[in-house]
Amino acid sequence: MALSGELGGVNEPGTVLAQAEAVNNPHIILVPRLTNPQLPGEWAARWCAIACRILADDPAANTYDLTVSGLISGRELDADTRQTLLMAGIATYRLDTTGKVLIERLATSYTENTDGGRDTSYLDIQVPETVDAVRTYINAEAKKRYKTWKLAGTEENFGSGAKVMTAGIFRSFLCELYQAVFIKDKRWCQDFDGYKHSLIVEIKKGSKSWLEYQHNTSRT
Repeated sequence: MALSGELGGVNEPGTVLAQAEAVNNPHIILVPRLTNPQLPGEWAARWCAIACRILADDPAANTYDLTVSGLISGRELDADTRQTLLMAGIATYRLDTTGKVLIERLATSYTENTDGGRDTSYLDIQVPETVDAVRTYINAEAKKRYKTWKLAGTEENFGSGAKVMTAGIFRSFLCELYQAVFIKDKRWCQDFDGYKHSLIVEIKKGSKSWLEYQHNTSRT
C-alpha cells in the first residue's frame, strides 16, 4: 500500500505517519511514496512485483538493495527520516547514483501487540512469510503422509505398521521436517535444539479427532 503526502505526524490527518497509525498488520507493507509524481498504484505495484518474486522463491530471502524497476525518486530520505518511517511500520528505500529506488528495509505495518505495547516480532516481512511457508508445508505434508490414520490419546505401542497417530509420533514428524527440510533443504530456519524445546504437541482435551501443536521457529 503506497502512502502519499507529507511525512507529518501521527496526529495530523492525511499525513503519511497518520495513515500508517491506522494499519498495524504483519501482512501489509506500507510504501512511502510521499509526494512523488508517479501514481500511488504504480508505486505499490512495482514494490509488490519485485518483493513477491523474491519471497515466493525464498520467504526468508534478504531483500536489501533490490532495485524497484521503473521508479525514480528525486527525494533522498535522510537517516533520521528513514528511522522515523521504520518506527511507524513503513518500509524504507535508498537511491542509487541514477535516482533509481532501492529497497532498504521491507518492514511491515505491524508495530503494536493486542495490549498496545511496542512489538517488533513481525517488523520484517520475511518473518510472517517464513512462518506461513512453514505452516503450509507442515499441514500439506501431514495430510499426505498420514491420510486415513486414526488418532490415539496415549503413547502405547500399537505395533509395527499401525496407522495410529499419537502426540509423540507427530512431535517426531515436526522435528524431522524442521531439521531435514526447513534447515538443510530450504534453509529457512535455524536453531534445531531451540525448536525442539519449544514444541508442544497434545490431543485436544475431550476430543478424539483433534491434535494441536505449538512451536517457535527461528528464521535464518
